[in-house]
Amino acid sequence: VLSAIAAPINGVGISGVPPNVTTVALKVLDRNGVGTSASVAQALVYAGESHFDVVSMSIGVYLDSSADKADVTLVQRAADFARRNGVLPIGSLNNDNLDLSDNKVMGKTVELPADLDGVVGVSATGYANQKAYYSNYGKKEADVAAPGGDKRFQLPPAAYRGGGRLLGAWTSETAGSLDP
Repeated sequence: VLSAIAAPINGVGISGVPPNVTTVALKVLDRNGVGTSASVAQALVYAGESHFDVVSMSIGVYLDSSADKADVTLVQRAADFARRNGVLPIGSLNNDNLDLSDNKVMGKTVELPADLDGVVGVSATGYANQKAYYSNYGKKEADVAAPGGDKRFQLPPAAYRGGGRLLGAWTSETAGSLDP
């Protein structure tokens, strides 16, 4: 996600939307991809205290809005704090091909953080600019759609590399170790 936003204009590969932007990575998950609502809330508060412009959260968890009310409230308050301090929180809607607006499916379940008030929810699209097969969606939840790739149903012409996946930029430190 970060490379789609901030890749430099260097004549090689992609370039980001604001290519001269300063980025800060706030780690909220451990090396196994496990984290807590408290770590997400801490990152949002830090972003608010630092007056960042945008927080991009490519994470998501399903919580019961009743049983997990304390976690939902904690992250909502942190998102509210960040917004009051000029931060625009953006969150992935997750990757389970669910209609998050369907109460029969979701019940009291919320997708955190994108389903929170004031967080811009993002769904994924493929090469044909249609919803990616895996992306969650919903009338109230999906505020915007962005390229995410779709290697199953939206394959690009053969001349394009990547087989329908979204290709991103790599750091100069890791680029030499990648298979072309």
